Amino acid sequence: MSCYRDKIRGEVNGYTYFTIRPGVADCLARFDAFVPDMSFADFVAVVASIPDDDADSHFRSQYTFVTDEKGKIGVDFFGVSSN
Repeated sequence: MSCYRDKIRGEVNGYTYFTIRPGVADCLARFDAFVPDMSFADFVAVVASIPDDDADSHFRSQYTFVTDEKGKIGVDFFGVSSN
């Protein structure tokens, strides 16, 4: 959500406003489908269409953080901190 607000909507002062090229974060600049003021639904659809191998770590599928290079799950518990 913060990437959408910061880069697509330009809602947060002090961040680079969205321009297709140059000056936008690399994760957005490589894909022409990202455009200023696109809807959040369209933004999510574009992010979901990016192959994990091409995606910035912020956009990769979550399973890539918990599996090894062979696809084996490397954790035995997911939890939430009560802090």
